[in-house]
Amino acid sequence: MPCGRIDAETTCNFGQIEGGTARNIVAPFCRIKGEARSLQRDKLDKLTEELKSIFINQVEELGGQAEVEITFLYPEIQLDPGEEVVALAVKAAQSIGLKPQLISTGGGSDASIINGVGIRCANLGTGMSAVHTCDEYISIKDLVDNARLVLAILGEFNQGKH
Repeated sequence: MPCGRIDAETTCNFGQIEGGTARNIVAPFCRIKGEARSLQRDKLDKLTEELKSIFINQVEELGGQAEVEITFLYPEIQLDPGEEVVALAVKAAQSIGLKPQLISTGGGSDASIINGVGIRCANLGTGMSAVHTCDEYISIKDLVDNARLVLAILGEFNQGKH
């Protein structure tokens, strides 16, 4: 099954594998949980169907029974640099001496969900390092800058009298 970085816009990982009822018997079941993400919905749909097909075919070929449940979690975000929410965040960051970088991450976030229901929302990076590892951390300076940025965004928003 394709896993890891599929292309610049698409990833897939299986992070949970569990099964059985005791360590000294043959497991009557195995549950595998994974996640696929893409910035392009058609790529995500194609990958999801490919993963489902491979999984079912391999399990049944070896005499097992497969059940697949697919839950859609994170809509993709497509924001233009000129959109109001992006411009507001950029202006606020610059006003406190930060140098914003507009990049695409492919990660799932609250911003993905909010955008998915039609409310434009920019996802702000927090300065975390070694993300999703046992060594994940964020510096105190970045924590302080995050608070300063939120306050600056609110200030910019209020100045615009939205």
